[in-house]
Amino acid sequence: GSCVVRRLSEMFERNECCAPSEIRAVTRDVNSDKARALASLPGVNLFQADCCKPETLKQSFQGAQRIFLALPQTLPAAQMVSVGNGVADVAKACGVKLIVRISSLGIDSKSTPFLQDQGPLGSSHVACEEHIRSLGLKVTSIRPTSFFTNFNYDLPGILQNSCFSSPLGRSAKVNWISLQDIGKVSAYALCHAEWDGTVLDITGPAENCLGASEMEAMLSEIMGKRVEYSEISLPDSDDYRSLWQFLRAGGFDVHNDNVLKVTGSEPVSFHSWVSQVIQQGKEVCK
Repeated sequence: GSCVVRRLSEMFERNECCAPSEIRAVTRDVNSDKARALASLPGVNLFQADCCKPETLKQSFQGAQRIFLALPQTLPAAQMVSVGNGVADVAKACGVKLIVRISSLGIDSKSTPFLQDQGPLGSSHVACEEHIRSLGLKVTSIRPTSFFTNFNYDLPGILQNSCFSSPLGRSAKVNWISLQDIGKVSAYALCHAEWDGTVLDITGPAENCLGASEMEAMLSEIMGKRVEYSEISLPDSDDYRSLWQFLRAGGFDVHNDNVLKVTGSEPVSFHSWVSQVIQQGKEVCK
């Protein structure tokens, strides 16, 4: 969400075409360092609320026509539906017309390509979007591949033991996309009506499609020593077991130019981002 707020603030400050007249950033703690940093940006006003308690959102939604929603990644599938639908209900009651929400590439046949469903988590995204439409609101579905920041789970093992692991296996590849690119696309979708009601599958560039061997080679080059991959078992949780089965089938082995089409900028290279993150990690470990 903060990447969206920062891009909207840039548009506001530069008085760009279709820039917002006001930016409302919702946070559970308006006194946190991250919230204070956002509050210092041009055009940004903070509101304290919690999307997991939709009734707290009423003040921030009143008078707003277009909102952005990114549900917490930690929510289980069933709670994702109840929270997402609750937010949509409050939005409808407050007069909101459009919800731009973060979803996931390949959750249904509206995505290109569509290989198979993602299981409970993907179905929850579909259910939330169907509920929004049933209320008479428009929904713009931003559907990215794997976030760069998911790599952070592997960083300690790479820095300390020169290894990383996942249930992906050696044959499948995954495309990686930066939060900055997701934020830019979401901000443009909020401010430009041409994207209203559309599905926007967004990815990193072709070079960001990586399997285990490509990751090993990239990380070994960056680290200056051999980094090895090991495959682990699928998780027991049905939510994540189904998601990894989707990924193993090649659900995120895709790239397109939609980031460029929407924002006018090329998407960020995963290699350059990982290089910076690893260098920062090395400095911390010294």
